[in-house]
Amino acid sequence: MCGTPVVAFEMGAALDFVGNGKTGFRATLGDCNELAAGLKEIILMDTKAKERMDLNCTEMSLNLLQTHQIAAQFKMIISENIKSN
Repeated sequence: MCGTPVVAFEMGAALDFVGNGKTGFRATLGDCNELAAGLKEIILMDTKAKERMDLNCTEMSLNLLQTHQIAAQFKMIISENIKSN
């Protein structure tokens, strides 16, 4: 969320926030070779590609984490839970 690409296993928040090649790299859960390959790719990335990925990270966080969007998501979750009960 601070404009830094992330390499993570495909689980938890990484599923929502880490876009392969856009905001970082996701590795198959438990696949250390894929995780290492993602780390290597970011470390060896040229400056322009790294700057573009940094910007993608910042833009994604600004788009996804605006307070009105978070409030709308909570409202939807609460509404769905009320309907199912």
